[in-house]
Amino acid sequence: KENINFLFAVGGGSVIDGTKFLAAAALFEGDTWDILKKGIRVTKALPFASVLTLPATGSEMNSGAVITRKSTGEKLGMGSPVLFPKFSCLNPEVIKSLPQRQLKNGIVDAFTHVLEQYMTYPIGAELQDRISESILKTLIDIAPKVIFEPYDQNIASNFMWCCTMALNGLIQKGVPTDWATHMIGHELTAKYDIDHAMTLAIIFPNLWRYKFENKKEKLAQYAERIFSVNTGSTEEKADQAIQKTIEFLHSIDVKTKLSEYTENYNGFSDEVKQTFETRNWVALGERKDITPEDVRKIVEMRHELTAKYDIDHAMTLAIIFPNLWRYKFENKKEKLAQYAERIFSVNTGSTEEKADQAIQKTIEFLHSIDVKTKLSEYTENYNGFSDEVKQTFETRNWVALGERKDITPEDVRKIVEMSC
Repeated sequence: KENINFLFAVGGGSVIDGTKFLAAAALFEGDTWDILKKGIRVTKALPFASVLTLPATGSEMNSGAVITRKSTGEKLGMGSPVLFPKFSCLNPEVIKSLPQRQLKNGIVDAFTHVLEQYMTYPIGAELQDRISESILKTLIDIAPKVIFEPYDQNIASNFMWCCTMALNGLIQKGVPTDWATHMIGHELTAKYDIDHAMTLAIIFPNLWRYKFENKKEKLAQYAERIFSVNTGSTEEKADQAIQKTIEFLHSIDVKTKLSEYTENYNGFSDEVKQTFETRNWVALGERKDITPEDVRKIVEMRHELTAKYDIDHAMTLAIIFPNLWRYKFENKKEKLAQYAERIFSVNTGSTEEKADQAIQKTIEFLHSIDVKTKLSEYTENYNGFSDEVKQTFETRNWVALGERKDITPEDVRKIVEMSC
């Protein structure tokens, strides 16, 4: 009717994605929502270009799009080679006008885009890994400057280019990719209207924990190359990778729990499972081994004390580790004694006496900074919790924990009881 033959997207990823959908829909015969609902790969579209105003999604240099239909609560993806912009204009000065919320979204979105293509399993693609790692490292380095400090042209330029490089197709070539985090995260946005990037920060640490055995080699590599974790076993490095990533997110004021965004999350994991089953999304992840039931468990996952009582993660560690040390005293006494000598200058007594002092002085340190070390100091409703944790660990087949793989669910029950 209007004889439109070229589209111009001026905005962030949502605007550019919406323009891609319009470009495809304009020349599509039939119900245009079928492009997304049925995963139709269009073969023709109106040409379009973009002026980027919000670095985040990489949509300015890729052929994919994600579209939300609020009337049905759906958020679905699409893509086609005909949906690349003809050109895109990137001017870092647009960052001057962006609020902190959107800057955080941009950092986390780009960071997770890289992780979806990197955090899988090693296949010897060393150059691809190194490019991905350089983007991740750059984002970590510049994130606080982008978000919290006055505008700097060089920092802004690096930020914008990282966002583009994170999802322009380069780092995915020849490597397995995941994208399960994005598929789950889209459901959180559709349900709770949480910013897309924030949903990714909620999901991917738990997905990593849930698929720990599959991802531990790449997690350990990531820990070494991004966070300089060079000691410990593969499993220990992998665990550090998860924890240090969460610490990075918290350092830029990004929340990592659904309960920090809404109180109405009960039953949501079952809804997501049903949605994935309805859409026949039954084999996700780089190995196609994440089922709708796995998705349900990932959405539900949080560390047990945090999940039950919503105690801050760090505080839960202070509750547990002194008692774990006591419970596994015979196995740990040599390192505890060394720790007592080198950290607290305890130079007299037997190995056992020094080890005991190590535990006591650590508790004293925690108390000196007003950190509580008993579950009963946070809640009165702890009766029966140790049995719940034991059952949870058995259900998840977490039956051989610790550096010697000798901590069973029954041991966990006893440690939790000691912590009350």
